[in-house]
Amino acid sequence: MLKGDPLKAALANALRDAEGLGGQERRFVAMASRELSRHMRLLDLAARLLGHSHAKIVMTEDQALVRYTLWRRLFCGEGWTRIGPEVRLPGPVRPRTLHDAVLEGLATKPLPEAPASESVVDRLATRYSFPGWLTQRLADVYPEDTLAGLMASLDEEPALHFRVRPAGTRDAVLAALAEEGVVAEAVPSSPDALRVADASHRIFETRVMKSRRLQVQDVGSQLIVQACVPPGGSLEGLTVADICAGAGGKTLGL
Repeated sequence: MLKGDPLKAALANALRDAEGLGGQERRFVAMASRELSRHMRLLDLAARLLGHSHAKIVMTEDQALVRYTLWRRLFCGEGWTRIGPEVRLPGPVRPRTLHDAVLEGLATKPLPEAPASESVVDRLATRYSFPGWLTQRLADVYPEDTLAGLMASLDEEPALHFRVRPAGTRDAVLAALAEEGVVAEAVPSSPDALRVADASHRIFETRVMKSRRLQVQDVGSQLIVQACVPPGGSLEGLTVADICAGAGGKTLGL
């Protein structure tokens, strides 16, 4: 990704080539990659405050290590005792020029306070780690209080949503998940949508999931499906033109 590839494609390629990773490890890699991308501006600011400007760090692998160390410290609340085994040598085989002591310093040295900008746009862009141009575009549309809440919500890891299969069986699926110890809740805006509150992603190991009673699909897509259902509810004799860039989930929903 740091070499210019789209995050989703770079992550998919890396996980495809990775050997020996279990499901939990793969999910952590995916989550960490998204977090490093989402908070890049703030992580780079923290690095500069600690004397490590990315302009001085040539290798993209080293840049990723710096950002990862700071992410684990600032966003996960971890100390060097936990971070160290994840990043220090010998560790995974990878190119790097940074010594362990540099990474330890990033995890342990006091973080100076960043100078406050007089610009509202700059302050919000820094606080929520948004590109300046995007923050400006949003500021042209929303007042400051609304904009701050919007940016904060966009910084959150999105909830995991599913569409139950077949349609109309959500209550039964929720009951079955509860029996397997997975906390889920119905989404009021869509009749077949449910949200999983369990961050461990245990749902993917459940009998409900393995019996294909659930399909990963965001609520917005499910609402589009509802809007596209023809009068009478039958698609017989009709053609679906699905021009979304995804995997055809809306067509499956129809």
